[in-house]
Amino acid sequence: VSTEKLPLVHYRTSRSQISEAAGRWGQNTGYVTEIIPNVKMNTLRGQTLATVEPDAVVSADELLSYGLLEREGYTHVAVKHGKKEWAIFDYRTQQLHHTNGVESFWRMFKHSVRGTHVSISQKCMKRYLDEFTFRANHRSEVNRMFDRLIAAF
Repeated sequence: VSTEKLPLVHYRTSRSQISEAAGRWGQNTGYVTEIIPNVKMNTLRGQTLATVEPDAVVSADELLSYGLLEREGYTHVAVKHGKKEWAIFDYRTQQLHHTNGVESFWRMFKHSVRGTHVSISQKCMKRYLDEFTFRANHRSEVNRMFDRLIAAF
């Protein structure tokens, strides 16, 4: 499981118009995203406990809020972007850890918003995020995705 947070600025003119979105990617679940009120430790802890299976290995950046995950039974591996570290091999789990997939998802989401909508309101943010998450999770099913869309109506 790779975890990442994203502050989304909708209108740069006001500091009060900032929303946070959290996302994760798992081999069995694909991308899962949600709007969260902030990236404080209690918020991220609650979101992780609610959405990530116990005993999972969590790859995240060096945000201190993720630091207490090991107390909850998770194996936490921090990729330290501040030290120009983009991936790390953990000898405890014998796995290579990175957050590149989740960061790529957020980059594409932000470019999609800027290129198509310029900005989106906080009221509609969840809808846009859900739609983009669906498309990312089903990107290999191009024709089937269209059929699902038509069947929904």
